Amino acid sequence: MFRNRSSGTSDEMTREEKEKKFIRPFIAGVVQGIYRFKTDRAFAKRQVAKYLRIDDDKVLEETHNLFADLSEERHISNVKASRV
Repeated sequence: MFRNRSSGTSDEMTREEKEKKFIRPFIAGVVQGIYRFKTDRAFAKRQVAKYLRIDDDKVLEETHNLFADLSEERHISNVKASRV
């Protein structure tokens, strides 16, 4: 099997372009998701219930408390700064 090697044309993305296009939006989404999880308890519990198929409110509350405490505060300190 032959590997396709690029000829180095101008169609290639630079590392900086890839970062702007893929990595920064991904990181911003993760930060915003953590922020939303920690600040909107009802939304977070609905998401946990949906994806883990849990109906017990006590279990949902304990799950939210556990995971909200696991994420560090510095991750959500400035969500606006994460928006590029």
